Amino acid sequence: MLLLSRKFAKSKRSKPAWNRKQKSLRILARKFTRKIVAHPRDLAIYDNTWKVGFGLWNYRDPEFALEVSLLIGGIVLYLVRNTVPAIRKGAVIAFGLVLVVVQIGDTYVPRTPLTAKATAMGVWVFYTLFVLIAFAVEKIGARTKHNTP
Repeated sequence: MLLLSRKFAKSKRSKPAWNRKQKSLRILARKFTRKIVAHPRDLAIYDNTWKVGFGLWNYRDPEFALEVSLLIGGIVLYLVRNTVPAIRKGAVIAFGLVLVVVQIGDTYVPRTPLTAKATAMGVWVFYTLFVLIAFAVEKIGARTKHNTP
């Protein structure tokens, strides 16, 4: 992973100031959304002293609306900022719809609580599956590079 990040850093050296700003904005956005959505208001970070979160998960409908709007906003931003073939646009939209269906199931379908180990395993499996699908979607319609002189 470290080698990949070094390779990425070397390939993006033409605009280092913009890359630092973009990375900072991504980190800030992640921290902001995790504080609003992910953490109940009484979640302890360490030693039960610092509490974080606004407790939005206590209210299903606003939490669902925010999560889906962030997902749709990210898809729209991706499609607007990148020139992608029509087939990949369709695949990105279809994958977004699948993620919305998963979010509906996660938010509104009642189920029995899982153990901590089963939850961690399920999250690991589904996150890995979603990353692999996103990787495959990114490769749709991509031109292959030939190493010809």
